[in-house]
Amino acid sequence: MKRKPSFIIYAPDNEISGGAIVLHLLNKLLIKQGHNSHIYKMDSNERVLYNNLIQVYTKKISYCVKKIVIEIIYLLSMKRYFSRSINKRRSFIMKPCLNKNAIVVYPEIISGNPLGANNAVRWLLYKPGFFTNEINYGKNDLFFCYQKVFNDLKFNPDENMLTVTLIKRDVFQQTNFKKRSGNCYIVRKGKDREDLPPSFDGPVIDDLPDENVSEIFNQCEYCISYDPYTFYSTYASLCGCISVVEPLKGVTKDEWQPKKEMQYGISYGRTTEEINFAKDTKHKMEEYIDSIEQENVKQVQNFVSVCKKKFGFD
Repeated sequence: MKRKPSFIIYAPDNEISGGAIVLHLLNKLLIKQGHNSHIYKMDSNERVLYNNLIQVYTKKISYCVKKIVIEIIYLLSMKRYFSRSINKRRSFIMKPCLNKNAIVVYPEIISGNPLGANNAVRWLLYKPGFFTNEINYGKNDLFFCYQKVFNDLKFNPDENMLTVTLIKRDVFQQTNFKKRSGNCYIVRKGKDREDLPPSFDGPVIDDLPDENVSEIFNQCEYCISYDPYTFYSTYASLCGCISVVEPLKGVTKDEWQPKKEMQYGISYGRTTEEINFAKDTKHKMEEYIDSIEQENVKQVQNFVSVCKKKFGFD
């Protein structure tokens, strides 16, 4: 009988950042395709999670008895389901014991192998070391990049790619077809750019709820992003903004975004030529977005196939 892999996606609890969104999306897509997949929440409190599980089965017991039962079951089960390791500060960390069929997917910001996985995948959701100034990966790790521009050939010479995209068409759509005015801004990963202005003449949409962002996108004429790799630039275009990405110093348009389809609907810089390109290709961007869900399926199928080959499941 062939071994079947199970997947553990190491992800934040929330789905606010772009990286967290696609990690949770990968988990959902794997499950949809019939794979055994779960989210392991970064910095999660396993004891709280375990208590919640046990309380499902003890909900009819009185409060005092329930607390005792939970404590006993937790202590007895802790040895079986969790192992202990000591971090640099010599404090105890609880982590799940993984079987040989488990494949853990870490984003590129994670140092080392916190879950002690035999089969580890590194998903380069941005450039390695950009956020942490630290790169600590295993020599036998399997690498995928989210986009070619995030890849590091030293780690991923085969240029394995895994690009899945969550499209919130129900939230981000054009509702204002009248005259617009003013600018809105995206900073996000561009917070350390040297060309970032000291102040803005319009709202910055970072960390706002999506419904509020959509309203702003439908009010403003321009959306100017200092984060060159956020899908919110595409959402701005969907809502009718002229979506502008401030160019990276010394980086050409094709170097910024080698995939032509990802250039559609967006102006790389504020030249008249680029502004016209964004307007003229918006319909192509919408056509491309319509094809993304089918592409998500293909991407995950290829991801599973490469993982199986690497880790000996075939």
